[in-house]
Amino acid sequence: MGIDLGTWGASIAVFDTSTRRARPIPNRAGSARTPSAVAFTEDGRRLVGRAARERAVLAPAAVAEDIPARLAARWPFEHAGVRHDPVDLAAAVIGSLLDDAERELGERPRAAVLASPSHAGLAGRCAVAEAAERAGLEVSRLIGDTAATALAHASSPPRDIDGTVVVLDLGGGSLGLSLAEIGDGVCEILATGGDGALGGLAWDRRLAEHLCDAFEDTHGVRLREDPVARRRVAEAAERAKIALSTAQETEIRVPSLARAAGGGLVDLEATVSRSELAALTRDLARRCAAALDGVFAGVVPERASAYGPSSVREVLLAGEAARLPALHELLVERYRGRRPRLRTADPHSVAAGAAIQAAGLTGHQRDALLMEVTPAMLAVATDDAGHLTPVIPRGTTIPRRRTVTVDLPGGRTPAAVGVYEGNAPSPARNDLLAVLELPARPGPSRAEVTIDVASNRTVHASARDLATGRITALTVSDRTIGDAIRRRWSGVPRG
Repeated sequence: MGIDLGTWGASIAVFDTSTRRARPIPNRAGSARTPSAVAFTEDGRRLVGRAARERAVLAPAAVAEDIPARLAARWPFEHAGVRHDPVDLAAAVIGSLLDDAERELGERPRAAVLASPSHAGLAGRCAVAEAAERAGLEVSRLIGDTAATALAHASSPPRDIDGTVVVLDLGGGSLGLSLAEIGDGVCEILATGGDGALGGLAWDRRLAEHLCDAFEDTHGVRLREDPVARRRVAEAAERAKIALSTAQETEIRVPSLARAAGGGLVDLEATVSRSELAALTRDLARRCAAALDGVFAGVVPERASAYGPSSVREVLLAGEAARLPALHELLVERYRGRRPRLRTADPHSVAAGAAIQAAGLTGHQRDALLMEVTPAMLAVATDDAGHLTPVIPRGTTIPRRRTVTVDLPGGRTPAAVGVYEGNAPSPARNDLLAVLELPARPGPSRAEVTIDVASNRTVHASARDLATGRITALTVSDRTIGDAIRRRWSGVPRG
């Protein structure tokens, strides 16, 4: 089984051993995509998926629609005075997918490979794993979503992708990118990147703001003060964006949107062209281009010369990226001189790739191999304001284990070694994942610190005091990250 917990929609797929292909499992409505949304009713009931998304039209404040984004930030959803843990909300969405699989297959899945944003930090990945466990699911492995897309196209018929490929997945709320080398069923990820704050919804919001401005100027009605009206305009903007993927212009009409000063209901009517949408969102397309440049910067130095922009043969466009002609034009400009082939990825390729990986882990698929890399540097430091010692660079193929030696200050309190993730040069600007504590010593000493990244992206860390031989070890998890965040706010780690 493979699960894609996307920002805007989630899906589940199963690898069929008879056809040797992965196929999506539909929900009760017959769709292979379930909205990543949870809503709460006045009587305390919880709605998941399509029912929750539909409720957002009339009660947008009662609906959490950006659950995967909330996971990484540990951002709770508040409604009617109650704070809801985003991990519980994500578990509800995963549970809905498991219900669909049980109805289709006759038994409830007990384990699956989950796909999470390739560029996401370990905090976000641990939160996804915790959500799956709360839903009663064992996580066989966590893989990147763009890596899953690449694997699906590398290992599924007709297998006509070969060479260096960029996967560009513009989801509802985030942009994911991977640079991959594909051949003979092997998918080697060379670098990952993205923008966690840039997704297809940004295009919808930009167009919706433009429509609201025009409506308010014409009718003198403040639409932004009415959440239901704002929601209706946002949905109209999304429909227009989709229409402009194939048409040069489209008509937008939202009937009875608001009451004018005279008391009568007023419709929103507008015509929007493809070029107008491109002009409104040109800065968003440039952010995509900047993120793409960042992916090439993430290739390890010894391979960078072989994998520059000119090496790309194909660009796989997934999610909203397939619907934005302006983004296609930008890609053509980016690769001027050697234009790669632009191809639209299968809409269910993330869940399919995860299912293929699951089949490989259980021995049912021997013709596909996925090799991933670390999305960011892993490093250690004895103080948030001190020197950062890199251990495993960004773009390192996993599994990988490396050891460094650090100086420990003496004192009456235990020596603390922080484990960090990020690409900034200072500890304070990176994410603190865990703190390794060694017993206090009166004078300075040194310690060997080892970080071990497993194939399933699990991170193990240990520290050994070279003077005493004492060792402390841990596995980075949702708990260690939470503990580290609390220590950071209290001014720890300190030497």
